[in-house]
Amino acid sequence: STIPQLQSHIYQLSYAIEAQTLILHGLMTQRSEARRKLNRFLDPMARLPLELQSHIFLAVDLDVDPPKPHPDAPPMVFLSVCGLWRDIALATPKLWDRLSIDYPSRRPHYSELGKLWLSRARSHPLLLSLHGALSLDGSAQDLVATYSNQLEHLSLRALSPYSLESPCTNFHVNPALRLPLLKTLSFDADREANFGNMREWLRFLAAASELSSLTLCNASFNDFRDYNEPGSFYLASLDTLHLGRPCTWTLTNKHGCNANVLRHLTLPALKVLSVSHFNLHYQDFLAFPTRSSPRLESLHI
Repeated sequence: STIPQLQSHIYQLSYAIEAQTLILHGLMTQRSEARRKLNRFLDPMARLPLELQSHIFLAVDLDVDPPKPHPDAPPMVFLSVCGLWRDIALATPKLWDRLSIDYPSRRPHYSELGKLWLSRARSHPLLLSLHGALSLDGSAQDLVATYSNQLEHLSLRALSPYSLESPCTNFHVNPALRLPLLKTLSFDADREANFGNMREWLRFLAAASELSSLTLCNASFNDFRDYNEPGSFYLASLDTLHLGRPCTWTLTNKHGCNANVLRHLTLPALKVLSVSHFNLHYQDFLAFPTRSSPRLESLHI
């Protein structure tokens, strides 16, 4: 055999191998499709209507707390079982309407992951729990802003990355942000958190017309002493208010979140009031129920 003949023979063999590979790939694809069809006949889940399939998925115990985006936990684990389960999970928005995210300061991809998760909830009202270095990670605030129109329950837990001798955590709300569906808001910090301007913050709360429960722990304001407009903010739906820590008070800052906040609020629907650090003059305190006329059922000071 000559060199050209050998080269031609190698080319023919390579062509035949490539052709057979394509045929083999096609056969494997057909076999996979046939298996999927067979599984749909054998799997009782596949014979159920989509609404019932989704109802079964929703019956899975997702714990009391919102789920975290872990691949081995529901609903994420549903996506990797099989194509049918993945389709069911993605077609069930209520599986994705709750989310909890820890925010280490060096995980910027968490914002995109959170947006992808919540986008699967479509138009459902959302429960969102964010904790970590919130003041350092703008992606947490970006996530809240992106889904502000759908948020029904929002919990923020700010953890300071600094030492005990360092300044307090800064957490300022965007006064232009609107939360039309928000019913419960909880903010807590491991140490004192500076909320900035009290007037802007209270105006932000007053704009949440559906807000029924507010918990505010370890918060201070720059203009706490300077701002003096008693009862100027009217929260018509708020029926539960917790100020400070319900059981213990660890701060020494006089501007901490305490009974003084009541001076600026009018709460006609209030039923439950808990104040962990009472430093309000009794005349100012008595002025609060006088102007609000709430039907208190529980008072803890």
